[in-house]
Amino acid sequence: MDVMFPAILMVLLAGAGGGETPRRLPLPPELVSVEGVPPERVRLSVSVLDEAGRPVRGLGPSDFAVLEGGIRQNLIDFGVESDRLDRPLSAVFLVDRSGSVARQMGKWRQACVALALSMRPIDEVRVATFTSDVTVLRDFTGDARALQDSLEGLEESGGGTRIFRAVDETLRDLRRRPGRKVIFLMTDGLDNDRPGAWNTASDDWLTDLVRRAVESQVTVVTIMPGPTGRPALAAQDLAVQTGGWWLYTSDDLPGLVKRLGERLMASYFLAYDSTRSVDDPRRRRIEVSIHRAGMEALVVRTVEGVFAPRPVLRILEEDLEDEDEGRRALAASDLGLVADPGGTSLLLKALKDGSPGVRAAAVESLARRGDGKTAARIARLLEDEDSAVRDAAARALEVLAR
Repeated sequence: MDVMFPAILMVLLAGAGGGETPRRLPLPPELVSVEGVPPERVRLSVSVLDEAGRPVRGLGPSDFAVLEGGIRQNLIDFGVESDRLDRPLSAVFLVDRSGSVARQMGKWRQACVALALSMRPIDEVRVATFTSDVTVLRDFTGDARALQDSLEGLEESGGGTRIFRAVDETLRDLRRRPGRKVIFLMTDGLDNDRPGAWNTASDDWLTDLVRRAVESQVTVVTIMPGPTGRPALAAQDLAVQTGGWWLYTSDDLPGLVKRLGERLMASYFLAYDSTRSVDDPRRRRIEVSIHRAGMEALVVRTVEGVFAPRPVLRILEEDLEDEDEGRRALAASDLGLVADPGGTSLLLKALKDGSPGVRAAAVESLARRGDGKTAARIARLLEDEDSAVRDAAARALEVLAR
């Protein structure tokens, strides 16, 4: 699904400058309105497997029927994911460092490299571990050797397990990456924050986590060391809801991950403009089937449903509350490019943020919005304890005075 988010327009924020010459803000550009623009473009990645779990190739657009909320949709784009150079794949290995999962770290290291070796030059892999917090061992790279060198830090650790917070943090990073994304979630499925959650629908926060994954075109593949004794786990349902799979590890974990990568690349890309009314906020169930004689037994997998797009302002407001100051700064910068008048009040609040980088970004965004009524609030930052914030305030006031 299209994520109606202006991050791609961040390039407008990069002004010329260098050396000791202060960077001047440009005059406020035309703000970008991103809400209420029909139709809603829905993008699906659909895997088709035979009874043995092998990808089925050679299908065409006429072989697929797509229903959204029970209504047939007309495809406007179709292709095989491996052929789509406009859809790079970003794969994240998100590995639980506690419990039974941690005892298989050697296999995880081999699996990460096996996947990287099977990917296209435009695709990239990140490796991160988590217990209570997420640690990125290697950020996105297509270099299998560099990836292998970084995996020496992939080892067992103690501490609590916050599976879904780790997924949430990863989703926020993936949102700004183009194309298709997948999280290989390697965990025993037992989350200390939500020990009783057996599916995502039973928890409002987990339901919203599914929404954000679908919005960002993120597929979750949950890999578990073995049965837990529970009939179901939310970590398994998260994979199902996002069009992925959940499965148990095998003796040949690198081979398993490589086959999963092949499934992802052999998936089909389908796009359509939804017939949903723009005023309909409900989640709509997605059903994809194959209409070709002799293929009735095929297994078709995609997201369970799609959601009405959330207003950009709400997304940025959530980011302004994030623990990571880098995300808060990006949100403050993006607010300078959104036409919704509510963005001004969020930016004024961000002027009090504890991070100088966030305060400076908020000042610059207020200048871009061109609202002279904010000048008095900006002027207070001329006495900010941070010199970069003071300089940003001076430049902003200069812009607003023109």
